[in-house]
Amino acid sequence: MVDLETEFLAAIRAVGWDDAATPAARWMASRGMDARRRLHVGGVGIARATLYQAAGLWEPADDGERVLVVPVFDGPISDLIGFGDDAGIELGDLVAWKPSDPTRLYRRTGEGALVGVGGIDVSLETGAALRALRSLEDFVLVGGEIGAGAEAITCGVHGQHRPIRPACVMLDLRAAAPTLRSIREIVSDSLEHGEEIEAALLAARPALPLITLPAPSRRAA
Repeated sequence: MVDLETEFLAAIRAVGWDDAATPAARWMASRGMDARRRLHVGGVGIARATLYQAAGLWEPADDGERVLVVPVFDGPISDLIGFGDDAGIELGDLVAWKPSDPTRLYRRTGEGALVGVGGIDVSLETGAALRALRSLEDFVLVGGEIGAGAEAITCGVHGQHRPIRPACVMLDLRAAAPTLRSIREIVSDSLEHGEEIEAALLAARPALPLITLPAPSRRAA
């Protein structure tokens, strides 16, 4: 059985939460994925893994390729006070990618449909356009699911204005499509990605009923 929590904590310990904690943390900070941005996505770890390209899955391997790892939670990351706390949010999957190929994503269990549930919630509540990204590295750089620290629309919070720009990364377009159907606007990061999203949304529509004309009534003999 896959122990997602243990695997994720091991990946996080390999990096640390501080930008000066490890060489890996310093390397991430040099790419713009500093400790503050990593926190906004629930943490970014490092692991060695075997990658199964056809299935889009990965598993830990001591002699495997080095990958970055991000958690997939079933609720808003902003509601998660601390990993392991009883926040009512569960870890549903872990997603990995190679720094040299950031748009090719690998799921640990295949259960995670998207990263950034909180972004979808904010988009539904405020009507703000949802930014759909292909790369989890870009997701970290823009500030995660609510775009913390990124230029964005402003939303009043406790009398202050906080930048909000909801974003997500779709791991399984077909599984994510029903959740996305009520979003007012989705901003894709490329024409190709936009066409893929549109095709998934169209395929997720309920099938139309068969419409026929009434059969001609039989004449009495």
